[in-house]
Amino acid sequence: MAKKLERVTLEPGEVLATIGENVDSAIYFIALESKEAAVEATLANGQHMTFKVSEPFGFGKGQLMTFNIDEVDCEAAVQFAKENNFVNFETDEGIHAEKKKILETFMVTSQATMKGIGTKTIHLRRLTLRNIVEIIHDPLRLGRFKQDELVGENSVTYDKLEKKRLLGQGSFGQVWLCRDPSHDLPYALKIQYKRELIEQHQAEGVIRETSVMRNMHHPVSVDISFSSNRHAWC
Repeated sequence: MAKKLERVTLEPGEVLATIGENVDSAIYFIALESKEAAVEATLANGQHMTFKVSEPFGFGKGQLMTFNIDEVDCEAAVQFAKENNFVNFETDEGIHAEKKKILETFMVTSQATMKGIGTKTIHLRRLTLRNIVEIIHDPLRLGRFKQDELVGENSVTYDKLEKKRLLGQGSFGQVWLCRDPSHDLPYALKIQYKRELIEQHQAEGVIRETSVMRNMHHPVSVDISFSSNRHAWC
């Protein structure tokens, strides 16, 4: 994806997008730090936000989240859109029209007016949804809070997993490529040795890592933990 970043410049006072207009769904990064340059966003509720170097902004994140709520409950999607002051998302029909637009043209309705502020040229890098889809293929993956079908009831157990090959080995354990035959899904299984973790005072770090994994909402991040007298599996 880094190779697909496009260079874009924005002059002070120049408007990148206006609330309600069609824009390419994309994420932007300010590439060069300058105290005299930033990008200001004005939302539909009048709130202002300022983005400086390394702070990403873009068009489409909220819409993608709304579309994935819509897969389950369109009424909840409409409520989510209202709570976040999205324009063109007030009805079921509006949400479906916006979903069709992003899937067919990779464009969305801008939910903010974005303009350059300061006294210097702002140097941006842009990655469009069209570029991203060339890699991940399914744009609606990006808005999912969590793949509950994989982790909802913790139905995967250590006994069910088939080890396929060793991916890596470190000081305290191994990582194996595994498969769950009941769903034909791949997993990376980390096996760690409790005695070594305790002796090297690494137990707290592993507990923190497990906690972070459990709180991650990402399509390719799943945490399922098992334990025995000698091993901990994640």
